[in-house]
Amino acid sequence: MRVIKLATTLMVTSLLAACGGAANKPTQTTGFLANYDQLNPASVTSETQVWRWRSPDFKPANYHSLNVLPVVFTPQPTPNDQVSLNVLNEIRHTINNTLSQQAAASGIPISTSAGAGVLTLRPAITSVNLSLQDMKITEAIPIRLVLSGAELALGLRDKDVTFLFEYELIDSTTGQVMVSGVRHANTEPLESDSDTLKQEHAKEMLEKLSKDLDQNFKALGRTLSQKPS
Repeated sequence: MRVIKLATTLMVTSLLAACGGAANKPTQTTGFLANYDQLNPASVTSETQVWRWRSPDFKPANYHSLNVLPVVFTPQPTPNDQVSLNVLNEIRHTINNTLSQQAAASGIPISTSAGAGVLTLRPAITSVNLSLQDMKITEAIPIRLVLSGAELALGLRDKDVTFLFEYELIDSTTGQVMVSGVRHANTEPLESDSDTLKQEHAKEMLEKLSKDLDQNFKALGRTLSQKPS
């Protein structure tokens, strides 16, 4: 009995240690970014989990405008009965609109093409993960919605839907990555295995994203060149 208790204690201690260090780096890596080790936690208005890296070569004053590419799924999602492709596309469409609106509201000149002095924002939704609420260990497969046998057996438990957003801010002429980042964000939980994801579930998640984009674009706008060079 003492051996079992000791083993249990060691296992719990290991899990707590792993969870405690998880905030330092993203818990998922999808290959969208070239390097995840260089990411560090970033402070954002909404207090959402965000990690970011900025190149030491990045000099904002060398740039005067921003080209915002559409948000894409990378790779294409594999929906299931609880999360439909239509709803995922609705959420993606809303994020596209939010990006464009917040960039314009910040006063940053928007470019529709690459060129000298133009930064390109390359955003993507790289994972949508469905996991049983309060379970600390889930299998994270990019864009695939994961349901383990334990989750199916406990189908009445709430389920979290976690979106993984990744982006790169690129020098549009050299292709060099100047800033990269990862964002973990949850929708409102699904109440059971018969509940389906709706746009309303993502309302708070999208509001937080809008708030953080407002902060980020305004900060970037203050440092960019005031006129084309």
